Amino acid sequence: MYSKDSDSTSMISYDNEGNQYTVIVFGQDSCSLRRMDKLNYHLYSFIDTIKINVKEFGLQRPFIKSKNKKIYFCSSKIDVIKNDTISSVKHDPIPDGRVFSFWDDGYLAKEADYNSRKKAKYILKDLYYRKGDATYFFDRTFVIVLY
Repeated sequence: MYSKDSDSTSMISYDNEGNQYTVIVFGQDSCSLRRMDKLNYHLYSFIDTIKINVKEFGLQRPFIKSKNKKIYFCSSKIDVIKNDTISSVKHDPIPDGRVFSFWDDGYLAKEADYNSRKKAKYILKDLYYRKGDATYFFDRTFVIVLY
C-alpha cells in the first residue's frame, strides 16, 4: 500500500510499561480512529520484566527460537541498579549462553547474599547471538526482578 504523508496522521505515544510506539492512521478519515482496518502500530523499543528465582539466577540461559532450534546469546551487558548506584557486567563471549554466570554460586550460596541480590534490579541489554557465520543484534531490553 502506498500513501503520502498528507494522507495520514501519526502520533507518538507510550504504553503502560513505557514502551514508545507510533500510531499511523491512513485514509480520508485519518483524524478519527474509527477506521481500525487502516490503523498501523510501529514499536521502536520494547522492555519486558522477567521474574527469576534468586537461587536459580546464575544458571539461567535465555534463548530465542528459530525453526524450533534454541539459539543462545553470545554477548550481553547487564546493568545492576542497587542503592542508587548503577554498575555493569559485560559478558563477551558467553560460554553456552550463560548470561548470568557472574552470579553462579556453584554449591556455596548464602541466604544473606540472596537477600542482597533481591534488592537490586538487573537490566539485560546489548544482546548478540550467532546464526551460522553471522552475528546479530537482538534489539530488546529486559528488566530482571529476583524473588
